[in-house]
Amino acid sequence: MNRPAQSDKYATLDGLRGFAAMIVVMYHFSDLFKPFHLDEGYLVVDLFFVMSGFVIASAYEGKLASGSIGARHFLKLRLIRLYPLYFLGTLTGSVGVLLRLPHAHWHLAASAFSMALLMLPCPNGVTPPDGTLAWFLYPLNYPSWSLLFELLANVAYAVCFRFLSVRVLASAVLISALALTLKVVHAGSINSGWALASSHLGIVRVAYGFFLGVLLFRLHAGRRHTSNPIAIGVAAWFPLMFLVPVAAALHVAFTLSIVLIFIPGLVWIGASFEPSKRVREVFLFFGTVSYGIYMLHVPVIGLLRLATGIGPQPSLAQSLAVDSCILLIVVVVAALGEQFYDRPIRHLLMRGVRGRQPQTAIGAAPLN
Repeated sequence: MNRPAQSDKYATLDGLRGFAAMIVVMYHFSDLFKPFHLDEGYLVVDLFFVMSGFVIASAYEGKLASGSIGARHFLKLRLIRLYPLYFLGTLTGSVGVLLRLPHAHWHLAASAFSMALLMLPCPNGVTPPDGTLAWFLYPLNYPSWSLLFELLANVAYAVCFRFLSVRVLASAVLISALALTLKVVHAGSINSGWALASSHLGIVRVAYGFFLGVLLFRLHAGRRHTSNPIAIGVAAWFPLMFLVPVAAALHVAFTLSIVLIFIPGLVWIGASFEPSKRVREVFLFFGTVSYGIYMLHVPVIGLLRLATGIGPQPSLAQSLAVDSCILLIVVVVAALGEQFYDRPIRHLLMRGVRGRQPQTAIGAAPLN
């Protein structure tokens, strides 16, 4: 295996993130993707938290350590990276909710939208007649809940950076891991954080995942080698394992093994092996559109269902055909949104930041 030219892009992690985003789509619309078993698909968010910590540390550790950027500027960069697609998802989701919500309850959606503009959770329930959006932190586009906790982790990382030694990071990860283990053993799942009543567990999940990612970066030697089989295996294996049914008696063991062993192991291996040029381009594409897939899939598929009345299909062949079309539509919308909306807006906002900061303080916003 030959060592590739070093880059600030971790293509294998990009591919892993992009393919894992597909599992999130399938998990949130499990009634449409009935041929697949996705009961534990929510654990993809924990993978995202770990990769976020790793990639952000790789992009900003040196700048924060040298003082070339401070906590305030770092948080501006993070908001520039996250907000445009977050806003688009919220706006599109609002349309879908209004179309489903009785006119007498539109004021609830308006209240949720005003809070969402500030990236704040909604304090009140917004419940259409089918009851599907009750008490989500972000009822207009419920995957947004993880952004709230990621931003909280970003604030803690930037503000407390000087105190985050390897020992402190390891202690935080260990305590969080213990809390998650107790939750899994007691409840059988850590599928929490997206609702107000369980928001405390969202803090524990992001504390474990994000700071584990930072710790993995600190401990990683930085050497990367070229291996298509390993890179493709890492990117494909994690999503594929969620397509296999897990016996109820094994849910606890499965969850703990994913969170405590496989996620950190895959991130470590993915950061160590890169694909060849052609595969790398595919992986980078899926990494680029992964955030758009995550932020737009719920409102896009929601509007698609309202427009077409699409539902579960009677045969396996029809299900696979419809599911493939749905995934293709989501990927295309995410790619168009990234190319013609998100990227131009971020470049415009970055010019405003660049005008007030030295050139060395800018850095690229990581794709996470």
